[in-house]
Amino acid sequence: MLIQLPLSGNAADERRVFRLVDIVLVRHATCAQMGSVLLGRSIDWPLDERGEGQARVVAKRLLAFPDLVVESSPRRRARHTAGIIASQRDTVVRIVPQMDEVDFGSWSGQSFEALAGDPQWQRWNKYRGVSRTPAGDSIRDVQARALAHFRKVEHAFGNKTIAIVTHAEVIRSIVLLALQAPIDDYHRFEIGPASLTKLTVEGTQLRLDAGDLGIHSDPV
Repeated sequence: MLIQLPLSGNAADERRVFRLVDIVLVRHATCAQMGSVLLGRSIDWPLDERGEGQARVVAKRLLAFPDLVVESSPRRRARHTAGIIASQRDTVVRIVPQMDEVDFGSWSGQSFEALAGDPQWQRWNKYRGVSRTPAGDSIRDVQARALAHFRKVEHAFGNKTIAIVTHAEVIRSIVLLALQAPIDDYHRFEIGPASLTKLTVEGTQLRLDAGDLGIHSDPV
């Protein structure tokens, strides 16, 4: 699948020779309360024991890319995952705010059971393409932040592979964009813990390797 990335508006920049960059989006591994509470940006647990095992499996898989740049969302669960990946190859983790979790505002820290009775949460799940979180964030905002970052890494790390540890909704939003699918189709795509999703960025083009969506690295 291929989409056109938004241009920078800088004519000189757009005339330059674009370089190929491969991106592997990694969902962070498991941590406490992940299945029962919306962690968001306010609940910032490290990985649990199972998650550490998942991250080690991801790290071994990514050894297939010898020239790897490791980036991470600022959330602790993502940084912990990225740290395990980086430790296998003597590199540092670059923290990337643009790939942060959706800002869920006051929803963060609430159980999914409690949220089920919230009309605003119900609207978010039914009409996600036109809805915003209590903090004002939207999936279109998430997509715009990610695309802006991809343009930066294409400029800085062309011809390298970038592993970006981020969150399920962030990855799902990029998959929807790359497939040119409506945001309200989000439920079609399950992005599991420690899964890998591959992209290629070249100039104004974003290609998604749809054959590698949601690959799990759970050793259990």
